[in-house]
Amino acid sequence: MSGTDQGRREASAEIPWHERPNVTVQVAALIIGVSSGKVYDLAGRGDLNLVTLAGRTLVTVHSLCRFVDSAVPHDPNNSRAAGAARRRMAAHADVARDAVLAGGR
Repeated sequence: MSGTDQGRREASAEIPWHERPNVTVQVAALIIGVSSGKVYDLAGRGDLNLVTLAGRTLVTVHSLCRFVDSAVPHDPNNSRAAGAARRRMAAHADVARDAVLAGGR
């Protein structure tokens, strides 16, 4: 590793991400806990702003903070898993009801 690379790594390690103007797509993905592809999806939806600087695609920290601040508390009753469980229970109830009705004929 060259001295320039070492100095750049040390300087970037000293500056907290939220104090930088931009972060890489990979760093943004780590911060919000998603894949790099999802970061591009979020940018496509307008949730994150991407910029190009020196040939690199970066996420503006302002848009990243705004996105993180838009998070809502998790409600386990409204999760996809809870919805799927309710649908499975309803399907089982339908099968049981149909079996009872078929046996009564």
